[in-house]
Parts: sequence; C-alpha cells; structure tokens
Amino acid sequence: MPDVKFEEVARLAEQLKPDEQQALVEHLQNLARSRQLSAQEKRALFETLIVDLGPWPEGWSLRRKDWYDDER
Repeated sequence: MPDVKFEEVARLAEQLKPDEQQALVEHLQNLARSRQLSAQEKRALFETLIVDLGPWPEGWSLRRKDWYDDER
C-alpha cells in the first residue's frame, strides 16, 4: 500500500459531496469502534465535548449563599 499523507486525505475529503462526507465520517467512526482506543485517543475524544463559553463574568459566583437568601 502506498504511503498516504493525512493532508492529502483531508484535502480529498473536503472535495466530497456532503452525503459522501457523512458516509466517510460514519465509516471512520465504525473503524474506531471496532478497536480499543489509546489513552491519547480517548482524551482527544473527550476534549471534543468541551465547550468554551468564554471568560467567567465579573462578579459571578457559584456559591449557594450568593444566590439564595437561606441558611443552607
């Protein structure tokens, strides 16, 4: 099998029709499910779930007593 570069594959994948891109994604997901992921792959997958909502608002608190006027 010839040595295929990731950049080549990515460039070619961008040229596919949207439905073909979706089929490629599903194919790659099925391949990933069929084998054990490495710790690095698991971490990368987990990090795709992280959503950056920007900086924490000035004066914003997560302390219960700052939000509710009770004695809990």
